[in-house]
Amino acid sequence: MKSDLKALCSDNVLITFADDADLLVPENSKVDVADEFVHIKKWAVINKMFINLVTTKEIVFHRPNPKHIVYPAAMDTNEQLTVAKILGVFVHKLSGFKCDNHVNFILLVCFQQV
Repeated sequence: MKSDLKALCSDNVLITFADDADLLVPENSKVDVADEFVHIKKWAVINKMFINLVTTKEIVFHRPNPKHIVYPAAMDTNEQLTVAKILGVFVHKLSGFKCDNHVNFILLVCFQQV
């Protein structure tokens, strides 16, 4: 079944997989994260779906050594993270996209199965 859920702005990317969705909004987008999230919540109501706001998280990525970092304010309903699990892979914004967290998680799962 293909979803009719689309981002408001062509600059933004909405990645959906099964019951999971990830929204990518660049800093120069014409539509900000808050407006996109309102759009997604309206879509969910129209389609009689539920968005679990407890599990909805936000992460802000930036270049490794920018001269000036201005973090956007966190949305009221979302917690801002430094590590996020995106489609099963842990992404750490402070480590330059290294996969240390993901490898450690996989190793932990493997050791528990022995």
